[in-house]
Amino acid sequence: MIQEFNMTHEGEIAVEFKEGKRLSNQFYDELSVDFSVGGSDVDVWGADVVWTALFATKGWAEDLTDRFNQVFHNHDFIDASIKSATYDDKIWGIPWFTEAGLLYYRKDLLQKHGIQDPPRTWEELVSITNRVKQDDSGVLHGFVFQADAYEGGVVNACEFIWNAGGELIVGDVLESGIFQSVKVDADIIAVNSLEAEEGLAVAARLVREKVCPSKVDSYREFESLENFMDGKCLFMRGWPAVYGEFMRPGASVTADMVGVAALPTVLESNPSFSCLGGWNLMINASATEARKEASWKFILYLTDPASQQYRLERAGTLPSLKSLYNDADLAQKVPILQATKTVILNARSRPTSPYYMEMSPFISTVFQSVVRRTLSPRNAVSDLEVHLEKFLDEHKLPS
Repeated sequence: MIQEFNMTHEGEIAVEFKEGKRLSNQFYDELSVDFSVGGSDVDVWGADVVWTALFATKGWAEDLTDRFNQVFHNHDFIDASIKSATYDDKIWGIPWFTEAGLLYYRKDLLQKHGIQDPPRTWEELVSITNRVKQDDSGVLHGFVFQADAYEGGVVNACEFIWNAGGELIVGDVLESGIFQSVKVDADIIAVNSLEAEEGLAVAARLVREKVCPSKVDSYREFESLENFMDGKCLFMRGWPAVYGEFMRPGASVTADMVGVAALPTVLESNPSFSCLGGWNLMINASATEARKEASWKFILYLTDPASQQYRLERAGTLPSLKSLYNDADLAQKVPILQATKTVILNARSRPTSPYYMEMSPFISTVFQSVVRRTLSPRNAVSDLEVHLEKFLDEHKLPS
């Protein structure tokens, strides 16, 4: 895509690609160091959806509100995606592609055992696992997810808690500005509840009852996918981009063998929530005006419908533009587009805070301890409440 852009703008703009660390946490550390020691020389970068408040308050990212309003309308984008690029009622990034947690399942194996529909609840998932494992010696595991102590662990913790009716951290909502409702800093710790405890208890139970591999406490996306692709696992929590792996020539598990559904909940009456993922494109606030203008042209190219369709078809990354979800021909070519439409609408953001990256490691470590069963769900929600409230108190501005 960069090569195409450079050819189109030859003699005007030349984009140089700089590869960063693959893991979100490590890439954040890389950028943070560059900016903290005098400013980065990178003009445009992909930003994880949880970085917006931090990059805005530190003055690293350019305010793109005026540029955005000249080209886009907020309703052009998936609601959760554009809100993820917004802080203090200003737009700091343009949604590039979006993601939300999905339940992948071996449709062919379920149908082989007379099961037509994916599980709606965790209880159903356990029941289906036990039934298939009893009849099929090749199936070793029911479900894999990501419980290592990294950003993906926070995502999974949120989804287990939300899908039991619990909360982690919430914020106030303002009725003004660009959107009908804008969430401000997350500053209310709501994790110490029976619902949140039950959500974490589900994660521990899945390991205890051998529905998940015992090593799932060290799994990230790669390990989960590897386990699913070896043909011995029925269900996997994964991002939409994983779908691209099933489309590769020679894949051991292919797209026609896989179904996609919303994540299970504790009660069938509970709505299923997925954690919002994806990346936004930001511009360096300290760049020259000429570079900012060139950067904006590059961002418009990367986020236009043709580019988003290109990435969807070749990498399985979901578009941030709403219009592509209504393209019937595209949905037929890439079935995950239609299958994820409802899930994307129910995507929820992780806590919005300039200090999120400092809170995240503790949340993921607690979640990992629950999955390892070295910390009870009851003590986990209590520890989270105490630690996060203390953290927020330490960061409160003096009145």
